[in-house]
Amino acid sequence: MVLTDLGWRTIATNYGRIIPAIFVLAQIRLTRDEPQWAASTERDGGRPNDRQEHAQIEGGKGKLHAQHDLLEP
Repeated sequence: MVLTDLGWRTIATNYGRIIPAIFVLAQIRLTRDEPQWAASTERDGGRPNDRQEHAQIEGGKGKLHAQHDLLEP
C-alpha cells in the first residue's frame, strides 16, 4: 500500500514531466507501427501504399503523354 501511494504521489508531483513523456512514447510507437500497418493492409487487399499510388499516377501520366503524342500532326 505504501509503494502504491508513493508511486501516485510521484506521478502527481511530476505530472509535468510524466505526461509529455507518455505522449512521446506513444508517438514513437505509432511511427514505428506505420510501415507494418501499410504492409498488412496492402497484403490484405486494403488501401494501396503511397508508392503504389505514385506509380499508378506516373503510369497514367505516361499513357496520357503517349496518347497526346499520337494526336499531334
